[in-house]
Amino acid sequence: MFQAIKKINLLINEAKKYAKYQLLLIKIDAAEKTASVMSVIIAFFFVALLLLLTFFFFSVGLAFYLGKILNRYDWGFMIIAIGNLISIIIIWKLKRYLFQRPIYKNLVAELLKNNKE
Repeated sequence: MFQAIKKINLLINEAKKYAKYQLLLIKIDAAEKTASVMSVIIAFFFVALLLLLTFFFFSVGLAFYLGKILNRYDWGFMIIAIGNLISIIIIWKLKRYLFQRPIYKNLVAELLKNNKE
């Protein structure tokens, strides 16, 4: 009788340890996936920032060049501003296809990635 009770207590203790380690494993896995997703988001942010800066300096340079050709710098900047506005409208209309879907696919792929790597 006492042997059965000892075995049951041992089994209960082992089950508690197993549950504790499973919870720890879930926490570690969640932390790994969170870090992975955050790294994708941060990388995307820095690439977007660099593209924005490149676009800005290219626009300013092109505006000065057009201003020199037209002998009116204000017209050069206005032409580039109108071109940028048209580009922004087009990008805004296509944002779902250009940004939302690719980012969503990358984040989901990152979250569902197997731990076998």
